[in-house]
Amino acid sequence: PTGCVFNWDNLTPQAVTVINNNVGTTIIDSKSFTNLDGNNNFGSSIGIYNGGGTVIIRKCYLGASVGEAIQFENFNGNLLIEDCLFANNKNGVYGLGGSVNFIVRNCQFVNPNGARAGRGQAVQLNSVSIVGTGSGIFDCEIESFDGEGYTEDLISNFNLVATVTNPFLISGNRTR
Repeated sequence: PTGCVFNWDNLTPQAVTVINNNVGTTIIDSKSFTNLDGNNNFGSSIGIYNGGGTVIIRKCYLGASVGEAIQFENFNGNLLIEDCLFANNKNGVYGLGGSVNFIVRNCQFVNPNGARAGRGQAVQLNSVSIVGTGSGIFDCEIESFDGEGYTEDLISNFNLVATVTNPFLISGNRTR
């Protein structure tokens, strides 16, 4: 993506990360993830459950996972995901429930592959309420190559709750 430069030599391999009942600010910066173990955090590389506060994920490589690269459930806070590369995940980002100021910016998603068993999106929000202004998916590249990615929808906002005062924007993205 424009402005997103990855220096693979500087990314630190990171074990599956679970953030439960977050308060305050958690920052995950310049890490490399994979998770091919469906019994470890449901196959997701980063799980954010309950709590609130702020979680920032930036300049990360989220490689192959049998689950979602990033999933959040019943999180009530601020979630910023920027300058990340997602490749060969069941879903790039999956959110279920909660009230979130949610921003995905300047990321690249390659071959979401969960459509055979549900999912298969770059970003999927399910029954999430948007709070605050500025939420959305901005300036991302989403690619699904024939025979490699099994994409259902590139972006899915199922039962998303957004309003004029709490809007959710999808802008400046490129898909192939």
